[in-house]
Amino acid sequence: SNEPQLPKDVKDAISKCRGAVQKGLENRISRMDVEMPVGANFGVEGKKSKNNKRGNLSSLTGDESDDADVALTLEKLETSNRELARLFVEMFQ
Repeated sequence: SNEPQLPKDVKDAISKCRGAVQKGLENRISRMDVEMPVGANFGVEGKKSKNNKRGNLSSLTGDESDDADVALTLEKLETSNRELARLFVEMFQ
């Protein structure tokens, strides 16, 4: 089927995002919204973590956020936003 498939991981999500942005630019769409899961760990910063090399697309706003280790904090949100911005800028380099 030709229905869009959800990405399997961060790499797949960024690849699909890149393709969609390129198609939008080819179609002269000057404004686009890029939405990713809130607080997602894209794995750009903090590569010292051995068990999380690729990042995690899971949103940190779900019910499982009662656990302090996975709860969304302002720091995690800011890191996620920075990482997504870096990935987006890299699409044009």
